[in-house]
Amino acid sequence: MLSDKSKTLYGVLLVLTLAAVAWFASLAHRSEARVRIIDPQRSLGPLLASEVARNAGRVEAKYALENLSSEPQVVRFEGVSCGCAGLRLGEKELQVGDRVTLAGGGKDCLKLSMRVPLAKSETVISASFTIPAEPGKEESLSVQCRVRVLPDILFRPSVFSCEFRSAQPRVAEKTLKVERVFRADNAVSSPLKVTRIPPQMKVLRIERTAPASRIEADLWREFWQISVAFTATEDLQSTAAPTALSISFDSANSPSEQTAECPVILRRAFGIEAPKMVHFGAVPMGQTRTKRLLIRAADEREFELLHIGTDSTALEVSTSTSGCKKYHWLDASYHAACPKALCTQILIETSHPDCPKLTIAAASNPPSVCGDGGQ
Repeated sequence: MLSDKSKTLYGVLLVLTLAAVAWFASLAHRSEARVRIIDPQRSLGPLLASEVARNAGRVEAKYALENLSSEPQVVRFEGVSCGCAGLRLGEKELQVGDRVTLAGGGKDCLKLSMRVPLAKSETVISASFTIPAEPGKEESLSVQCRVRVLPDILFRPSVFSCEFRSAQPRVAEKTLKVERVFRADNAVSSPLKVTRIPPQMKVLRIERTAPASRIEADLWREFWQISVAFTATEDLQSTAAPTALSISFDSANSPSEQTAECPVILRRAFGIEAPKMVHFGAVPMGQTRTKRLLIRAADEREFELLHIGTDSTALEVSTSTSGCKKYHWLDASYHAACPKALCTQILIETSHPDCPKLTIAAASNPPSVCGDGGQ
């Protein structure tokens, strides 16, 4: 009988033998391959978004398709992984299902052209082929292209926004951070220039916050900061006024000028901010519930409450403030004297020029007969 040590040794030898057989079988299969694609896995980039945009957003990868046999071989195109890509073999544009014949021992150029979405940092496109043969002996081929695109300029925040209040015509200083990637032989940076700015904004300072650092052989990244101040103008409305702040970098040290726009949204606060509705819930019959409301000037302008009224005898509204103020408190008291739900309005007249009249809806559930009611 074999010892345990011998059994272990025989087991290891059996595993090694099976592995060797599988390896030789794979070599035999490879030797039977009739067509191959040289370097089927390709990587392009990193490319700058401006470079891709100059070519209508398209990039191209080239592959060599080689017939390893001496006989002509037929290759059938199965398709690409994305509708944004197209394939050409030599001068022929391929459609799904097309068959092309490769001469014995010949090569042909395969071109994979794709439209790259600039919003994505990385895109992977693949195409597949089949070499028809008898069942079980068909060969499958594929190519893949990985494209990496870097934005030339990034803004943080991506949208610059500001809301003006008339009592604060000059807003505190704000900063816009700029990240730039450029292609050059060295780290000598081009100056940042603000080429267009809304009239409500003023540039205070432009400074580079970090020196250029190398990403790839000829790609560099640097960081800038733009400090601005805002001043309200009378033509601003309460709705957003979209505009943009434009910047550029001179082309002295890079192949082309880099430009970008940061969206700017400006609005001005108008009128009075107040709740749209006050709801008293279910008040028990014969009881009273009071709600306190705050109304204030959106533009921080002082105003006076000239008149407060309602068309319901079950609702009484009063104020605890008087004179001209930036805000006022209202006390609305509802007395449940009948089994019907409250549905009325609070009518307010003010001295604010942008909002002389204000309406707040008032409502309740039907009064409860017993219990403490809902809040």
